[in-house]
Amino acid sequence: MGKKILLTVLSAIFLFGCATSANYGKKLQNWVGKPASELEAKWGRPAHTKVFANGDSIITYIKANDVYVPSEYIIFNEGYMPGDDITIQPYPGVSSNFMNTEELVGYETEYTCQTSFLVQNGIITGWRWSGNNCVAY
Repeated sequence: MGKKILLTVLSAIFLFGCATSANYGKKLQNWVGKPASELEAKWGRPAHTKVFANGDSIITYIKANDVYVPSEYIIFNEGYMPGDDITIQPYPGVSSNFMNTEELVGYETEYTCQTSFLVQNGIITGWRWSGNNCVAY
């Protein structure tokens, strides 16, 4: 039983640990030389397309996720109403460690990835990405 759990944990670490920006670059490089219509069929409609006077274009895809990271403290107070001025004791049994709930809020962070492809005569000839979440397996 213990070996199965260990194997499961190690498999998960291996699987999720392999998502890198280098792998994302390799994934994008595979599109070079292919028709832009194939990319659009696979990735969907781009967020933005810029067409230049010579007919070349840049198509851009954007992926953005807002993630809320909760506070490390858990509030169990069924009678709490927003706006109430209350204090809580995050560590039961430890006196004089009271904190105002305003200090216990979590925070939001945004993960983004913007990927652009250069298209010449309908064929993808280059790519560029930017952001903090451009990763692939």
